Amino acid sequence: MAEESRSFARGTAEERKRQLLEVARKIIETEGVEALRPTRIAELAGCTRPLIYQYFPRREDFFIEITEDFYRVLEEASEAHGGRVIPEAASGNPDPARGLADALWAYLDEKGPSALILRSTPEISADFKAYLARLRDSYEVRWRKGFLDLGMDATRADFMLELFATVMKVLGMQYLSGQLDRDAAAARYLETIGALLRGAMTENTTG
Repeated sequence: MAEESRSFARGTAEERKRQLLEVARKIIETEGVEALRPTRIAELAGCTRPLIYQYFPRREDFFIEITEDFYRVLEEASEAHGGRVIPEAASGNPDPARGLADALWAYLDEKGPSALILRSTPEISADFKAYLARLRDSYEVRWRKGFLDLGMDATRADFMLELFATVMKVLGMQYLSGQLDRDAAAARYLETIGALLRGAMTENTTG
């Protein structure tokens, strides 16, 4: 632990912040959201609690940083396909969605499922719930528009967003736990979102 503390102390400010985020992600993934406390972070990072507060004054700051990082990656992957993921998947072409799935699974390999866990746990605190709502309004607008463009109303579009997020989380966790390999998890993701979209479109047509 002493060596870890010296290593942490020698790092740059950006390196220290990155190390703290890595520890926070691991705690969320293996011990749960409620286990993310300054004492536990300091123990695993090999540093003092005051140093943690220099970078993350509140526990919510860890949640925000982890979640926003995930959304940035997801947004970059979405932009690469020009908003074609949802309409193409609805028409039976999984290719744009496959690029998104590849980006998602690469993120899980590098940083784990902590962001997906947080995305599904808005009740952590009132502040985080409000922040997450604003973040989703900023980053998920492309997805919501995709559903609206297919003829869904706002309620159905929001419901589909939650279904997509749930599928992403479940399959991501199955992949990381070894229940599915990467190819199988990605294939099941593509198959599931395609089926959800086709089912929703059928209901729109017959409703």
